[in-house]
Amino acid sequence: MALNEKKEKIPSSSSRYKIEQIIEDSDGKLRPVRPEDLYIDNHPGVRDTFKMIYERQKAKYLESKRERISKDIIGKPDKKLKPL
Repeated sequence: MALNEKKEKIPSSSSRYKIEQIIEDSDGKLRPVRPEDLYIDNHPGVRDTFKMIYERQKAKYLESKRERISKDIIGKPDKKLKPL
């Protein structure tokens, strides 16, 4: 990285995502969130959500990397490249 290039600041995940403090249980009653509610192994929905977030971040990273490579090779980003 060149000296004059600035590192891209990534906002913290806590500023982008909100975890609800109260959830609805299987009986339809509202109750506070317990730590075990967020365990990935106990809940396929939580696991799938984290997997989706990971895949979106990975796709975004690959697209950005592809644009940088394209810019290095041809001098400008190639808009014809499509994300995976």
